[in-house]
Amino acid sequence: CTYNFPTYNKMTIKNDDAKQSFMSTDSEGKYMLYKYRYLIAVIYSISSILNAAMWISYSPILTNLVKWYDSNLTWVNFGTSLIWLAVYAPMGLVANYILDEKGLLWGMTVGNMGTIIGLWVRCFSKISFNYIFLGQLIGALVQPCILNAPQKVSAVWFPPSQRTLATTALSIANPLGVGIGFFLAQFFVTEGSSTEEGLQ
Repeated sequence: CTYNFPTYNKMTIKNDDAKQSFMSTDSEGKYMLYKYRYLIAVIYSISSILNAAMWISYSPILTNLVKWYDSNLTWVNFGTSLIWLAVYAPMGLVANYILDEKGLLWGMTVGNMGTIIGLWVRCFSKISFNYIFLGQLIGALVQPCILNAPQKVSAVWFPPSQRTLATTALSIANPLGVGIGFFLAQFFVTEGSSTEEGLQ
């Protein structure tokens, strides 16, 4: 279908987002609105849920980690959760640059690849707590690329009349991921006395 965006006629596009969105024109010069924008919203939501669950997944089992790795609560809490808050401010500036200057595709690719790599690194957690810290650090570094993107997704893929609702719906994905991370963590650990027995 087509949609008229009179306010965009003189807009300057700095990146290739327009090529990835509804902002292409038909033979009559009208902007086209693609139905698969909803699929884009679903894909973004999955990315945000996964990254948020990665952040919070160790918080419900902090005391177990302290025992298994013979460490102190402050270090374990920082290495699994607080590190995300510590790096958000500086990396938020980097993420905004990537999203604004390189485009939404670049930003989401960096965010998703970092999340996947961080999760793979965490798979070696039985060896040392350092792998948990490194995996969490990688996820934290790329989190702003995902967390700062809802407004960008709405602006690129949705018409003005739908942007408020789209931004709200996309923003809900992050707290939903936090809830999922809290809930699922208990199913992946046991009360074993060692790391090998505790982390299943």
